[in-house]
Amino acid sequence: MSTTETILATAKRTLLSESKSIENLVNYLDEDFAKSVTEIFNTKGRLVVTGIGKSALIAQKIVATLNSTGIFATASSTLLSSLQENKATATRANNNFFI
Repeated sequence: MSTTETILATAKRTLLSESKSIENLVNYLDEDFAKSVTEIFNTKGRLVVTGIGKSALIAQKIVATLNSTGIFATASSTLLSSLQENKATATRANNNFFI
């Protein structure tokens, strides 16, 4: 197989795999998701998105996306004790929203 064919085959395989993963995300939408969106929407203070290591990089990407849509957010690599391990949670503190 030529280099062009290999590149195209790999790209197609990757896109198909990723699209299946994205399609599967609908199975994870539940009341917790709706509550989180509502809390973020109703927040009057800042939105702080946190993470450590790779999660911090993901937090920065979320912040960039939110800022581009007009929602002010900041990224922080601080570990917050109010966040539960292995579960996406959200808490309100001093009119700031932490996720």
